[in-house]
Amino acid sequence: MNRLHHAGLFRARVLCGAILLGIVSAVCGWAGSDAVGWNNKGVQYLNARNYPAAVDAFNQAVKIDPTLVIAWYHRGLAHYRSDKPARAVADLSRAIGLKPDDADAYLYRAHAQLRLNRTEDALKDYSEAIGLKPDDAYAYGSRGLVYSRMRKYAQAVADFSEAVARDPGSAVDHFNRGVTYQNMGDNVRALADYTAVIKLKPDHAKAYFYRSEANEALGHAAAAYADAKAAADRDPGNSAYTARLAGLSPPDGDSAKQQKTKKEARAAEPAKEIASSVQLHTTEGGYDDIAGYLYRRAAQDYETWKQSGNAIHFHNALFHINSAVSIDPGNSEYWFFQGMLYAALTSDPLYMAKAADSLIQAVEIDPGHGRAQLLLAQVLQEQGNFSLAVEQYRFLIEKDANMVTGLVLGPLALCFIAAGSAEAGVRYFQTLSGRYPESAAVKTTLAVLMKQNNQMALAKKQLEQIIENKLGPPAEQAYARDLLAQWHKEGGR
Repeated sequence: MNRLHHAGLFRARVLCGAILLGIVSAVCGWAGSDAVGWNNKGVQYLNARNYPAAVDAFNQAVKIDPTLVIAWYHRGLAHYRSDKPARAVADLSRAIGLKPDDADAYLYRAHAQLRLNRTEDALKDYSEAIGLKPDDAYAYGSRGLVYSRMRKYAQAVADFSEAVARDPGSAVDHFNRGVTYQNMGDNVRALADYTAVIKLKPDHAKAYFYRSEANEALGHAAAAYADAKAAADRDPGNSAYTARLAGLSPPDGDSAKQQKTKKEARAAEPAKEIASSVQLHTTEGGYDDIAGYLYRRAAQDYETWKQSGNAIHFHNALFHINSAVSIDPGNSEYWFFQGMLYAALTSDPLYMAKAADSLIQAVEIDPGHGRAQLLLAQVLQEQGNFSLAVEQYRFLIEKDANMVTGLVLGPLALCFIAAGSAEAGVRYFQTLSGRYPESAAVKTTLAVLMKQNNQMALAKKQLEQIIENKLGPPAEQAYARDLLAQWHKEGGR
């Protein structure tokens, strides 16, 4: 049964004529030329869905200037939208030949390839588009839809997850991932995605319909009936929805004897953690309940990943926490956990940016969330945003004296140095030393900054004070001695 959301693949990217005209004029630099003029006229026809007139205009444009990439692209788009995929492939191929880094040309050529049943060629084009524009959620969702139709469910889930990570508000990608999970027999995850869709689009009848199926498969009869009714209420003309509703019994529709039998059967069954947790969504405050369940699953998956190193557990954790955030975006702990997972992918700048966004959300919801504040400072440092990281570390120190430790002070000093602000760092740590005169960590960090600021004599004096006054634990005193000895060997450097 093909249940995927068809709009997921062919949802149109609206063309704005005024914007496109500006782009062509700016790129070509001679908007008054005949070729560009014909292209601009074609764009107007394209936006008005007058595809024959658009093609005629683009014909004139490429006849006058066969190197005008944008005209080939637009004519390919006009052919695609008028259901002439072979011509679309030809024109988009010309555009790619002239401009090999045009991600959108690859994307729409992939769409056209699919209409010609060239699935493998389409997948190659989607992959090219993703490679050229890795932050494009639409391209990931489009490729995921193809994988799902090919029954390559693992690849499909991976692509839909990438799309959702880049655009958490995409109901289409949540829906298609839910369908894919349901086709895999994973009704728990399918239910989470359908719930996210309904949270984003409360009138999404199809999401209610398939969530009804997932609930029924999980043994949640009352929830299955409620969802089937919600689907039929929203689209009463859909015979599949009304037929499903007619085939289910309402929660109070059984006879007294049937109710007693079911009650006894439920009492005899052993408790099932997953089923009972998911079923909480049928009670008052249900969104919070299912979000909490997903958060707990994410935490379990994360711990399993740390112990095993198996990447599938990490991706499971990311899926569960992303779903929890979608369902309950007002919970700071969910945002923090999401940020922590993204921050683990330090080699990917996109995910590091997402980590910062998630952590900012966490501290905006709960300014007292110390772990989120600290991790945000570390992420900003990892991104190379040293000045912002300095301000974040300083905020932590001013807010909580327990943060006056090497864990915070060392990175703060490095950020001062990396930002080219060693002198400002010295001034700040001198003030801090006045407030915490017995802190070996403060004096050691101040010494490092002074040395960086060519104040070697003062730097050595800070270390000598630690040693002479026996400040801090023995390990910090030993470190000060070793550092001072090393600096003496270096001489005046």
